[in-house]
Formats: sequence, C-alpha cells, structure tokens
Amino acid sequence: MRLRRTFSLPERFKVEGIAEAFNALNHRYDALSQWYLWDRAI
Repeated sequence: MRLRRTFSLPERFKVEGIAEAFNALNHRYDALSQWYLWDRAI
C-alpha cells in the first residue's frame, strides 16, 4: 500500500498532463478547422 501511494502522485500528474495536452491540441484543432471552414465559406 505504501509503494502504491508513492507512485500514485507522479502517475496522476502524468495522466493529467496527457489529458491537458490532448485537450489543448483538440481545442487548437477545433479553432483551426472552424477558421478554415469560415475562410472557405467566404
């Protein structure tokens, strides 16, 4: 149990970091695709 507790914090940071990066990438892709579609509409 003690070993798991020491490893849970870095693991959580790693998972949250990946989630944050994916979120940011997804948001950027959304913004880019919307801008592209807007550009194509005109």
